[in-house]
Amino acid sequence: MKKKLISIITAVYNEELMVQEVYEVIKKTLAPFAKRYEYEHIFMDNCSTDNTLVLLKKLAAKDKRVKILSYSKNFGPVKTELMGYKYSSGDAVVTFDANMKDLEERILSNTSKITALPRHAVWRELD
Repeated sequence: MKKKLISIITAVYNEELMVQEVYEVIKKTLAPFAKRYEYEHIFMDNCSTDNTLVLLKKLAAKDKRVKILSYSKNFGPVKTELMGYKYSSGDAVVTFDANMKDLEERILSNTSKITALPRHAVWRELD
């Protein structure tokens, strides 16, 4: 049986201090679901002026699940997220902001949503 694909979309803007941590937390948190689900982690770089894009390219070179969309100007969070949905390949889409506090706790508190995702489900974590 083919595994379902979960698309994780993370919008970033000048998040060089957070991208590695976000990547690791997502990877660690989704590891228990590896027998049932595959995932892709799409980072949406909204024209960062720091080293965010450089760090993302290093992650993508090491992990084929990491994909990057980089914009030449800052389109803001709404348009960035919508483009992430368009670019994603998953049966379900989960969105997170890279600067979200308590990312791991929020993911773990919602794992039942991940295990019960129907086709084309969208889970948007709101503050």
